Amino acid sequence: MSQSLLSVSPPAPRSAVCRHPLCDCRPGETCRLVGIDGDRALINRLMGLGVRIGSEIRVLQQRGQDVVITSTGNRIALGGAIARHLQVESLS
Repeated sequence: MSQSLLSVSPPAPRSAVCRHPLCDCRPGETCRLVGIDGDRALINRLMGLGVRIGSEIRVLQQRGQDVVITSTGNRIALGGAIARHLQVESLS
């Protein structure tokens, strides 16, 4: 095996993707929900609203940490306390 093949670094792990809270997104930004840092009640509430891990989210408005998003055709207002628990990766 040649020396150059040994020096090639492996692909970055999935956790190295730039994740940040939903409350840090700007209006017009499209994101993918990659994690929810909350209890089962929060996860169930979000699933009832159509917000699931892997779904695309578009930020429509932001005021402070409060955000209005659209997901699966629904318009949803989330307070900062919830938006801080939603981990997203930017798509646009």
